Amino acid sequence: MENRTRLLLPLYVLVFCFSSFETYVSIEMDTLYPGQSLSGNQTISSRNGRFELGFFKPGNSTGYYVGIWYKNLNVKTVVWVANRDEPLLDHSVSKLELSEKGSLVLYNQSEIPVWSAEPSSSNTMNSTVAVLEDSGNLVLRNGSSPSVTAWESFDHPTDTWLPGAKLGTSKMSKKGLIYVSWSSPNNPSPGLFSLGLDTNGTGWYHILKNGIRHWTCGSWLQRVSSFSTETVTTNYITMEYVSNKEENYYFYSVTTSSVLVRFLMDVTGKVQQLIWKDGTSDFGFPIPTEVERNSGFYT
Repeated sequence: MENRTRLLLPLYVLVFCFSSFETYVSIEMDTLYPGQSLSGNQTISSRNGRFELGFFKPGNSTGYYVGIWYKNLNVKTVVWVANRDEPLLDHSVSKLELSEKGSLVLYNQSEIPVWSAEPSSSNTMNSTVAVLEDSGNLVLRNGSSPSVTAWESFDHPTDTWLPGAKLGTSKMSKKGLIYVSWSSPNNPSPGLFSLGLDTNGTGWYHILKNGIRHWTCGSWLQRVSSFSTETVTTNYITMEYVSNKEENYYFYSVTTSSVLVRFLMDVTGKVQQLIWKDGTSDFGFPIPTEVERNSGFYT
């Protein structure tokens, strides 16, 4: 039987973002079909207009990357990066292409593959499409049977934990979904710090530095119980813990449609909870409480 624990989390916010002034040209709404590709400033957008997928250059970096970001914020805020270790020199002649065999492949300026998303052998499909979902999840799915998913970016996270995605581990393989910081604000290559769930089924989550446990944060349930009732009853987030035969994981949802929420494993080793509200230009940042500093988020 599956065990679920529901709880409301308080939300404190810090900022981690960077600016970009490029103009992007959105093509087909949210989908790439076999044989289609993106290059230069071409993008696809989720149907709700919240997320965008395309090429970007962070800050003063000389390299380009394929990523997903919030579409309509004044400050570009990237939530996922494909080619973290393989920056591109020229995005205008590089391309992200969905092959006829269902693989999503990124080619550099020399037409050499530098990154790919491959459907699992058991899920190989002849009618694969790549879709950017409203949640910010990029999926490869069967065009004829949309419920059949062969690959998804939520299973290959970078530094940002979005609503609907998991923080968890497989009971079979003992492998987890790990959120790894950027190397620096201008370099999305994997950094020193990562956030993951304990593989022994305790429900505890850890911050690692260079793969070595740096901070044990306890369980979400223990963490919330130390807050006052007034703080716990925030309207922004509902967090849930799931334990079944296959996996243990946390996931969360946002209870107010007018706000955006994300968790960030930042370059300094801090896990940040961030919020954006309608009418503001970017993610804001009230000061965290002393309890939050002592919970393991601030090392």
